[in-house]
Amino acid sequence: AIVGVTPQWFTGVHPFFQPALYVPRMMIREATGSNIDFLTDRTARSVDVFARLKPAVSIEQARDDLRRLAAITERENPAANKGRSAMVYSQAGYRIAEAPDNFSLSWLFFAVAALVLSIACINVANLLLSTAPARLRETAVRLAMGASRSRLLR
Repeated sequence: AIVGVTPQWFTGVHPFFQPALYVPRMMIREATGSNIDFLTDRTARSVDVFARLKPAVSIEQARDDLRRLAAITERENPAANKGRSAMVYSQAGYRIAEAPDNFSLSWLFFAVAALVLSIACINVANLLLSTAPARLRETAVRLAMGASRSRLLR
């Protein structure tokens, strides 16, 4: 049975993991042959939930709500939920939390690119400055002949 179809451009929410198939939570047991029932077993912990916040709700408000819900869940079933919590991230924050090494590597590449760009700019400035002494005599002659600033810059 087909439960849903995603658009062709949708490659998932993880940047480096692009599954060819999505299995609904209720069918994981049948699809994987696992004896864990992810819908009823409170100790099964492998869920990432992605959602959009309402326009007027901030991330902090959502975090507070989830903390409150986690506390209620822990009170209702302390054996399975002791010390468990839920967290709200922005999409960028989630990617950083999920793979902090990738974030550090991105900053390294950014720093290298900025360094290369700086060196290129310095080289261009140096080339422009190196031609200035050669044109000094020409500029002096043009000034003596009464050339305007716009004519000097040509």
